[in-house]
Amino acid sequence: MKVLLIFPFLFFIICISGQKNREAEDSARIILRQKFFYEENGKFGLKDSLNKNLTHAIFDNIDFFDENLFVVEKNSLFGVINHLGKTIVPAQYKNVKNSKSYFANDNTIDKEEYENYLKDFIFSFTNEDMYKEQYGIYSKDGKILYPPIIHRFSDVKEYKNIVYFIVIEYPETEGLSGEHNENTLKVSQRRLVKFENNNFSTQPIQVDYDGLGFLPIKNKNILFYKEGLKGGFYDMETKQKTERKYRYYQVLNNKIYAAKEKFYNYILDENFNETISKDSISHITNGFIYLKEGGDFRLMNNGIKSKFSYPFIEQASHYFDYGNYAKNDNYENYLSQLFKFHPNKGKYGLIDLNGKIFVEPKYDIINIYPLRMYVEESYNEKLEDYYKKNHLEYLIIPGGFFGPESVYFNEFKIINSIGEEIVYLDKKKYDSYATDYNFGRYSKKGVTKDFFYSSSNYQDGFLVYDIKSKEIILASDKGSFSLRKNNGFVKRFYDKEAKENTVTYYSNKLSKLYEEKTAIKEYDEIERSVIKSKEIYFFKNHKVGLIDFDEKEVLPAKYDNIKIVNFHYYNYYYRSEEDLITSFIVTKNGKSGLLNDAYKKVISLEYDEIRYLSNPYFEAYLVKKDNKYGLMSKNNLLLVPIIYENEIFFDLERKSFDIKNEYKTVFRLDYIEPNKNIWFNIINENNRYIITNGIITKIE
Repeated sequence: MKVLLIFPFLFFIICISGQKNREAEDSARIILRQKFFYEENGKFGLKDSLNKNLTHAIFDNIDFFDENLFVVEKNSLFGVINHLGKTIVPAQYKNVKNSKSYFANDNTIDKEEYENYLKDFIFSFTNEDMYKEQYGIYSKDGKILYPPIIHRFSDVKEYKNIVYFIVIEYPETEGLSGEHNENTLKVSQRRLVKFENNNFSTQPIQVDYDGLGFLPIKNKNILFYKEGLKGGFYDMETKQKTERKYRYYQVLNNKIYAAKEKFYNYILDENFNETISKDSISHITNGFIYLKEGGDFRLMNNGIKSKFSYPFIEQASHYFDYGNYAKNDNYENYLSQLFKFHPNKGKYGLIDLNGKIFVEPKYDIINIYPLRMYVEESYNEKLEDYYKKNHLEYLIIPGGFFGPESVYFNEFKIINSIGEEIVYLDKKKYDSYATDYNFGRYSKKGVTKDFFYSSSNYQDGFLVYDIKSKEIILASDKGSFSLRKNNGFVKRFYDKEAKENTVTYYSNKLSKLYEEKTAIKEYDEIERSVIKSKEIYFFKNHKVGLIDFDEKEVLPAKYDNIKIVNFHYYNYYYRSEEDLITSFIVTKNGKSGLLNDAYKKVISLEYDEIRYLSNPYFEAYLVKKDNKYGLMSKNNLLLVPIIYENEIFFDLERKSFDIKNEYKTVFRLDYIEPNKNIWFNIINENNRYIITNGIITKIE
């Protein structure tokens, strides 16, 4: 576990919204509140669009809850009314939630499954305490479906198109009213509930229990019921049950392995026919049976026993958070057949099911880190063949490393997928270059076929190790270092005293390609313009061209200036990296034009200025000619004629292109049918355009 703490990757999703957008959102909310709510003497009521009062002003507050529903507050208790003012949930609960908010902090692995089944309900809380949470369920038409005695939904299973829940209940209810048929749901600590046609009903189960759970057996609906320390199995369809004589169970290949005491030696088929194993089954993990033989363990898979046995065998831990790795089921299955073992001295190695020793047992700690894509550094999932070719499918991290300041440090190694040592930091290298910041628990690491790096997540330094020379070739106690989104590397350093930001880009071979220094406030602009692109600038004879991160020249140095533009098309604010399009504004002899991602000219070099107008719909460019401004698309459509004295800008809130300082719209979205993504020119509304996958075309 200590090694695990050394290598976490902290993925930060940074959501930035401008002050203008926040103000617009607040303004829109105020308008909506004024449309639906009214106030009298400090109390609130609901009204319709014709200003007719639908309720008396009796609520301390009203707010939006769900579609056509509003949450109301009265005497610090909450309820729900609909758009007609009808009470859906009486204002007598400590909180009310919809499915979205109900599952917001739910960490269960079945969260999505629960949310799918329970998406159309209102949850009414009588107690929000984490340990005594208690709530009921209402339909959106005001019918109470479950009294406020639920503590948790503990298990769920769909069987023959019917959903079954196991519900943990807290039956205490004080001072609550509401109609409910007590013959449908009876008070119990744990209850089996059938969910059908958006209704709940209990199922009679002729067993005594204080614990229930579904078994993961296909084509059967089997429960494990338990009272005290012992339990049994119950078939909900046939009503067949076993005696209550088992303490634990595990399921493998539709067979139940049950333990009365220590070993899982009682094997039951799906009809509860019992056989007793001659082997002592210690446990079952990921499809492998572990047999105890005296002081040793032996593996068994599909009835075949391993030829080896050791005092310790355990499936190797796989931490999927290292480098560029795209998940693959076949690959996962292969990794699951590698096991940690030690013969007798407590040193660990790796062995496969056939007995082949992959790593000799000489390490205090050993873990497997399959290569995985970085959230914030790399999104290219097409590198699987590259990693296999270079034997980087997964990394073995062995050694006795417990942290930068630890006296237990021996060595740090990375072994690749064919057993080759690709990284080795001895104590001298470590003491010289590694710190808690650039190599410890809060650092991020990556590997390519040529380099391994470890860097502070912040500005506290990094080191880069050359796999071929086995030397550290780049290191600093300042800045950070990481893989880019489209190959190559980037180094960042913010000098707070000088108020200067330096971004340096390196090729895949770690050659320095380009460096730019700007004021810190301009950092975002640098990142937006080049961090995702496949190429970077290079200079020759005072001219600029483009070079990729394999150091191949893709555009000759013949321009006075190049601006990299990354357009990210997304519809309804859904983003996909596949929607990323790169274009290049180029300037030569004082005239500007546009090149596409294949470096072909799409707008001729005849304009005094071309400027990208960022928006989420299509590639729009402000063009300037003879001191007049217009609007043009990437595919050379003149959307707004070049006749305006002032510049054009995009207003995100209004979804329109406007003239600066004139408050005049010249090109905008058709609000009547916004989903169709139809745009038109204000001067001539017959000039209409449609946007499809980020490309705008004229409607003939």
